[in-house]
Amino acid sequence: MLDPGDVAAKRELVPNYGKLSDLLLSTGGQAGALEYSRRLLGISEQLATAPGALLADRMRLATSYLDYGYKVGLAGGDRARGLETCRKALDAFA
Repeated sequence: MLDPGDVAAKRELVPNYGKLSDLLLSTGGQAGALEYSRRLLGISEQLATAPGALLADRMRLATSYLDYGYKVGLAGGDRARGLETCRKALDAFA
């Protein structure tokens, strides 16, 4: 089980969840793809808002918003919500 305070492990989970999400999407597992993309977004949000967050954490958050927004629009069929989520990527650098 993941130690909630293990920042390094969380940073490793983000790209791995992204890869798993992409794999699921490419094999027809839309629900799973959305779930893993949502998980990577949640972890990215935690990392980017934690004390001592790095620029890389904000970049991870921005790409996570793009990934999730794309999948919500494509696999989830909610283009408006997907676009809204993609726009949050800009806020990650504010």
